[in-house]
Amino acid sequence: MRAVYVHRPDHPKADQWGMVDIRELGDEPSALAINAPVLAGRFYENTKATDGSDIGSRTKHREYMKRTGLTVASDYTKTWEKAAEQRERLRRGEKGCLPSPTRREALARKLYQLDKP
Repeated sequence: MRAVYVHRPDHPKADQWGMVDIRELGDEPSALAINAPVLAGRFYENTKATDGSDIGSRTKHREYMKRTGLTVASDYTKTWEKAAEQRERLRRGEKGCLPSPTRREALARKLYQLDKP
């Protein structure tokens, strides 16, 4: 069996780095995995999508997102940053970022038609 160590700097059997062999801890509650301070993916447990699908693990979540064609907002961080920069340049009226004259005319024509009773 492979030795497993946990960080318990105040434990009497801790080494110089504050690590203790988990077998030394015995049955104390902090030795249970459910009480571990860091467990990646633990927030997926008992999770369901809005349609009721089980997405209770990273794998299930990833497969669900792929199957339904969805994504998470963090995938668009760079996109939003670029769009914000473009909007700011547009607000300042920088050359080269304004819509083409053809597009402006088409938008003006459409707005005019919408305003007519």
